[in-house]
Amino acid sequence: MGMSGDHDGNVVAVEIYSSETGVWIHRNNGWGCIIRTLDIWRSVFFKGMLHLITMDDVVAVVDVEGNSWRTIPMPETFVDPYYGVDDGFIDVSQDCLCFVNTDRDDLYKLSVWVLEDYSSDQWTLKHTVSHLHLFGTDKQHFGYDDKVVSIHPKRNIIFLVSLNDGIFISYEMDSREVHYICELGDILTRHYLPYVPLYSESLANEARREGIPPPDDNLTDDLLVEVLSRVPYKTLCGLKCVCWRWRRVISHPDSDHRLPRYHLHGAIAGFFDHYAAPSSSTPRSTSFPVVNHATRQWVVLPESARSDKRQIAYLGFDPAVSSSHFHVFELVEKNPANADGEADDGELDATINALEIYSSETGVWSHKDIGWGHQIGVLDDWRSVFFNGMLHLITMGYVVAVVDVEGNSWRTIPMPQTLDDPDCNVDDGFVDLSQGRLYFVNTDRYDLYNSLSVWVLQDYSSDQWTLKHTVSHLHLFGRRRKDFGHDY
Repeated sequence: MGMSGDHDGNVVAVEIYSSETGVWIHRNNGWGCIIRTLDIWRSVFFKGMLHLITMDDVVAVVDVEGNSWRTIPMPETFVDPYYGVDDGFIDVSQDCLCFVNTDRDDLYKLSVWVLEDYSSDQWTLKHTVSHLHLFGTDKQHFGYDDKVVSIHPKRNIIFLVSLNDGIFISYEMDSREVHYICELGDILTRHYLPYVPLYSESLANEARREGIPPPDDNLTDDLLVEVLSRVPYKTLCGLKCVCWRWRRVISHPDSDHRLPRYHLHGAIAGFFDHYAAPSSSTPRSTSFPVVNHATRQWVVLPESARSDKRQIAYLGFDPAVSSSHFHVFELVEKNPANADGEADDGELDATINALEIYSSETGVWSHKDIGWGHQIGVLDDWRSVFFNGMLHLITMGYVVAVVDVEGNSWRTIPMPQTLDDPDCNVDDGFVDLSQGRLYFVNTDRYDLYNSLSVWVLQDYSSDQWTLKHTVSHLHLFGRRRKDFGHDY
């Protein structure tokens, strides 16, 4: 529907297009009063009628033929209709027309009204909530500092966004719980089209009656899984809402090994104590705990041969291979600290001369002398990543040290030239896995305190890193001089 207005902004006519006839029809204003609107205001289509918020303290209603016209007085949610009416929000929830605006007695509260009897003009106050409860500040003005995006069609849930910082939240009226959803960023110019899952076969059945099969009808479950296996995990979760069949196929245990699953190594590493020092007063009788989020199981590893010394260990886990089996790599230092922080014999020496490797399949530790061919030193808080069945570990020797789960294959990959002085900042490097490739992040070699470089090992069999991206600290943090690893 298109609104035609005069020079004062009053709606004088409505142009209505029908997809059935393919033509526009003209209808003069049949509301019997002056109606004014702004193009940014919310409308909702309900019971074959367009419902439109207006500047005149009414909801203007017209049918698709332009034959039935009605105005519904807005609920009294404010003292001055010109102060808050343009910020009202109208929607349909649980088969009733709903209206949201500032509370009539408190500018910094929100009121939700419902038209329970559609044939009447009597709104019922359903709920009231303060902006302090929603956004943590009591000086929010609805429509200027925040706005409603949608009301859930089947539940008492409102979706809102803060216009100041782009925070998108949901609010459950029954429990009064606020849930953070995401940060939308620049939202001042955005318009929203709510999407709600429809678990109904009625549309599909109607299409079948018309002789139009659903697009995926010709796909077997096996082919459907093959298609769905190519989408990211987060997208896959959303696709469960398409229809009952897709939900069944995605959730079926037989699809587990073929569809993308949440990458668990980061979550498990968060519950893996990779550093342990023995107590001087109480002997340690346990070893490293490992928790698996997927199976909700945890295990305490048996003591290794180095349980009386400071221990630095890293987890090796690949959910694509197994959701339950893992390895733990314990670094054996040449002369590590004891419970008192001192070496038992002479000077402290953090050089790695062996590995203890634990396998969850065998349940035992195996000892392996290092095979890197030269001395390797690490600090206990440095980053590692498990990739291609190998542990990749940042070292003090300006290389990424690599070893497999059996302790049979050893390799060193020279770090990319991100620094003029390799001993200056190497301990602040970061290694990780992205898009099936090894990545390394550190300060830019030509701009030590002002820029960050991201490198990728395109060919894993080579030692040649490719510079993927460079970004300034000024762009990241709003200030020029920052030291990677120390300031952030």
